[in-house]
Amino acid sequence: MVTRLLLALTGTKQSLFASEVAFKLAVKTQASITAQHVIDTYTSWEFLRNDEPGLLASGLYTDAFTSLRHSQKNIASELIAVWKSLADKQDVEYKCFVDEGNPVKEICKRAKNFDLVIAGHRARLQDEPEGDPWHGVKYTVAEGLAHDCPKPLLIVQQAVPKLWKKVLVLMSPNHENSNFMLACNGMAKLLGAHSEAKIIANMPPAKTDDLFLNEDFNRTLLVLPTRLVNSRRVSILDEPTELFVRRLSLPAILLWPEESAYSIEKIDETDKQVASSL
Repeated sequence: MVTRLLLALTGTKQSLFASEVAFKLAVKTQASITAQHVIDTYTSWEFLRNDEPGLLASGLYTDAFTSLRHSQKNIASELIAVWKSLADKQDVEYKCFVDEGNPVKEICKRAKNFDLVIAGHRARLQDEPEGDPWHGVKYTVAEGLAHDCPKPLLIVQQAVPKLWKKVLVLMSPNHENSNFMLACNGMAKLLGAHSEAKIIANMPPAKTDDLFLNEDFNRTLLVLPTRLVNSRRVSILDEPTELFVRRLSLPAILLWPEESAYSIEKIDETDKQVASSL
C-alpha cells in the first residue's frame, strides 16, 4: 500500500497541479502527504558569493545574500500557509517541512523514507538556443530529480482532472524485469486501474510520441523504468532520464528506478498471476 507521499512544493502552477494529484492519491490510497519546500540557498550563494575582497568588499555580497535569504524564508512561510489551507479542505493526513540547501539533494535526502515522490515540472524557456553552453540554468529541479531520486518519481506538468484508469509500462525486449512488473501491477490495482506493458525496440527518443497517438493520456499513466549504468541514470530508451523530462509533453509521467524498493504495496499471488500474463 502507498502510505507515504513526498510532495516537492514550490509556488508554481505546476506545483499546484502536483498538489492536486497528491491529494487525489492520498484520498484514494489512504496515504499521508509530506510537503517539502526547499529554500534554494545553494544557488543563491553561488550567484552572490565573493569569498575574497577584490574590487568590492565581500561583506556587500554577504549582506545581499542575507537579505535574499530572509525574503526566501518569508516566501516559504507564505507558501506553506497557503498549501495548508488547501490541505485542510482535504480528508488527508499531512505534514510540512521547510529545508535549505540544494533542492535536488534535500528532496532526495528525504525521499529515502517515502514510497513515492511527486513534483511539478515547469519547463525552461523555449526560446533558449538549443544546446546553449553558456546558459546559466542547466537543469530544472524535476530534471535533477529524474536523475538522482532514489524512489519512484511522479512528474506533473499539466492538470490531471482524474486519476488514471490505465497504467502503461514501457519495456525493452532485451531487458525484462518480472519483479518490476509485479510492482507496477500492484500500483495499478491500488489505483483501481489496469496495467499493460508495451514493448519498444529500436525507437529513437524523438519518435516515442508516435507510440502513443491512440492513448488517452488524461486517463493513462505512463511508467518509464530507469536504471543506473556506470553512475548514469538512463531510461528504457537508453537516454539520460533528465533529457526525457526536458522533452516531456505528457501531463504526467512516473519514472521508476528499478533498483528502488520493488513495491508500493505488497504483491500477492493473484497479482503475480496477472503480471505473468502481460
